[in-house]
Amino acid sequence: MLKKNVTNCLLILWIALLGADRIDLAGKNLFFNFTPFIFLSLLISPLLFYYYKNIEFRINLSEKKILIFFSALLLSIIPSVLLSNDFLLSLKRFILLNFEFFSIFIIVSYIFTLHEVKKILTVGAILGIIFHSSFSLYEELRWFAGSLNSTNAFIDLNIVPFAGYAPRLTGLSMDPNRACLIFISLLFLIFLYQKEGNLKFALSFILVTLIYLSLSKSGILILIISIFYYLVIKSNRNETKKIVMILFLPAIFSLAILIFVNEINFGGFISERISVVKGSSAAVHYSLGEIASKTIVKSTSNFFIGNGFQASQNLLEAYFPNNKYANFHTLYLSLIAESGIFSLILMLIFLAFPVIRKSSIRPLLAAVIVFNIFYQSILDPVFWFICVLGYILIPADGK
Repeated sequence: MLKKNVTNCLLILWIALLGADRIDLAGKNLFFNFTPFIFLSLLISPLLFYYYKNIEFRINLSEKKILIFFSALLLSIIPSVLLSNDFLLSLKRFILLNFEFFSIFIIVSYIFTLHEVKKILTVGAILGIIFHSSFSLYEELRWFAGSLNSTNAFIDLNIVPFAGYAPRLTGLSMDPNRACLIFISLLFLIFLYQKEGNLKFALSFILVTLIYLSLSKSGILILIISIFYYLVIKSNRNETKKIVMILFLPAIFSLAILIFVNEINFGGFISERISVVKGSSAAVHYSLGEIASKTIVKSTSNFFIGNGFQASQNLLEAYFPNNKYANFHTLYLSLIAESGIFSLILMLIFLAFPVIRKSSIRPLLAAVIVFNIFYQSILDPVFWFICVLGYILIPADGK
């Protein structure tokens, strides 16, 4: 009993801290960010094999299609690792990709063998909301104190400002766009597994508010897409009213915070968000797309094999100087430019399959597909968590 309780507590903590990349448990003493996700995955996965040797993974009911699709994707990426312009970097990130996917696959599959599956997912989501909202409140308070940057070996306390207008609330994620993916994944766990009532509404209100106050265009876009898709497949008038309130009340609340609390210049704020002048977010995305397109058509080898898996930083020095995480800010162009056309085709099949087969979280999966037009989350554990969950939640008649 103790063994089971300890395992369940670790699983809850794993869900809550899945996207917490602000935290480095190694205190910056390693060559990579030793996040809670990595630590807990290394701890939980071996425990499951040691203590629970006869686990029947829920994924078997989907004929292991996710493993087939992912294995095909890996095979298409391998040549771009072997022939990469930076072999060691591509190899490290290829290993990370495998670690993220297979640890998430093992852990999520195990969770769905448990009678307490709903409790674990719900409590994990609630704990995650507490962690992210508490840190976001801390960000807001430090903004008022004028303390934007702070050094700590174990947690990045730097605030992401929005053009001097306001703090971009990101929770325990360092990136506002990525934070939105975390918040929306938690939102759908609450939608699916939290009982109806005031608590469900309050948790949803907090998450939607955090998405608005991240000031992320792509984050707000995928929130709206996923919510309206959810409403279409639900077709329940009472639930529709609640969801509409969850979408619009936080918008009014967030607007009030921006205008009255942060004293934001709303005209300047809107102007910056929609600007396409040189140096703006939209202009940078367009320029990155141009570079990716030129890389793709540069040679037959680039088109079929790519420039090197996750090794485009040498092409993007002008935009991201000395940044080893530089990328094209779009998963789809990045895949062709870095790993060739077949990787893109296989990724699209991988993402589309659970949507076509009517997964219970297909609105969230659709949001992920759209999100990656403007972002690249192939090495984001939250991305793979959503994908694995999407396959597991394919209904029996959806095969």
